[in-house]
Amino acid sequence: MAFVLRRLMQAALTVFATLTVVFALVHVSGNPVGLYLPVTASSEQVRTMEHLLGFDRPLYVQYAAYVWSAAHGDLGASFSQSLPALPLVLDRLPNTLYVTLFALGMMIVVAIPLGIASATRSGSPLDFLGSGVAVFGQSVPVFWLGLVLVLVFGVNLKWFPTFGSGGLRHVVLPGVTLGTYSMGVITRLVRSSMLDTYHSDYLRTARAKGLPQARVILKHALPNAILPALTMIGLQVAYLLSGAIVTEQVFSYPGMGQLVLQAINARDFNVVQSFVMVVAAVTVLVNTTTDITYSRIDPRMTYG
Repeated sequence: MAFVLRRLMQAALTVFATLTVVFALVHVSGNPVGLYLPVTASSEQVRTMEHLLGFDRPLYVQYAAYVWSAAHGDLGASFSQSLPALPLVLDRLPNTLYVTLFALGMMIVVAIPLGIASATRSGSPLDFLGSGVAVFGQSVPVFWLGLVLVLVFGVNLKWFPTFGSGGLRHVVLPGVTLGTYSMGVITRLVRSSMLDTYHSDYLRTARAKGLPQARVILKHALPNAILPALTMIGLQVAYLLSGAIVTEQVFSYPGMGQLVLQAINARDFNVVQSFVMVVAAVTVLVNTTTDITYSRIDPRMTYG
């Protein structure tokens, strides 16, 4: 329980630090007032708009007001849409989570078994397949892969929709595009971990006792080899959520990534900060859950 409380405190500090950094960066990018006024606007009109948006106040006052509002779940209103910023992001969160969960599922269902099979059959065609998937996944640009999938499976074969949302078929192409890199990373990591574990003394002893190969791998080798992969899967969640910006733009998918890209172009600070807060909160939650899972998989692990 003490460990969980410490991790929750660290999570809160991480989210706070992230919001502070983003607040500083987005304000350095410039004043967005000019985007909402015509070029011929007078200086008085500019000052009036700055007052309405709160940009005439000192930066430290804006920051203090922002932190106080964020602590109460209010991250301000969208400048471009005149709606609360956080609900705008949360409305798009389910769509992004669908794509992210599809990509995570692809990692678990494809990458982990492929990495195990590649390690246990080193030098075989299956091993070359696993290595090829790992290299391809980490090398191919996301935007290029998305365009190829649109052309082949959307335009030519017409198997899947090429834009928008509406069901599982709309998630397949963006999910594959988003998850290919992570699948390559996890395949390589599981293969490497399994190779280190597969030739250890305790596994040779287990095989010498006549245990079935499947039991040796799943019961004895996998629990030790999977720990580095669990760490990487937790880290990949942040990559998937942030990488959705490019993927959702390619497929015109109405998720958080597409929304925040529009907000960046419009210098809509509150929407950008809301997006970062949501991504940081989800990432911290996943990594905290991963840390707790360690002790369930390997009881030897303790947290001082």
